[in-house]
Amino acid sequence: QQQQQQQQQQRQQQQEAFQGTLETLATTVSAKTLFMPPGRATRPRLIAVLLRGLPGSGKTRVAQALRDAEVECGGAAPKIHSLDDYFMTEVEKVVTVEEELANGRVTKRQKKVMEMEYEFESELEEAYKASLLKGLKRTAEEARFQFVIGARILS
Repeated sequence: QQQQQQQQQQRQQQQEAFQGTLETLATTVSAKTLFMPPGRATRPRLIAVLLRGLPGSGKTRVAQALRDAEVECGGAAPKIHSLDDYFMTEVEKVVTVEEELANGRVTKRQKKVMEMEYEFESELEEAYKASLLKGLKRTAEEARFQFVIGARILS
């Protein structure tokens, strides 16, 4: 029983040490402190934000809002890595457009346009995840971007 108590105490010490290590590696802060003075001046040189959540919960929207906030506050646009980007495909659509002629008449005509559309393909998801993680790792190693956002890194 004494041996079990010692093992339990040792595990607790290891967990506390690990927690202390995590706290020195990662810090949770309010987004406002990243963008607005005075926090902006003292923020780390390199920042990574990883967003996870259920499908449709707004990860991509939050990533775009963070990017926009960074740019509005004078920073360079962060690099966004998102699994959703791999499922975007360019499709041709026909739309009706109105045009005003020189004589003032308005005419309608059909016009072909290219649009980006989300198309999920489950059989490609694992390959896309591997590619995304490889790209995120490369971005981190090269440190070309001071601000990196990962959205839907893992599902």
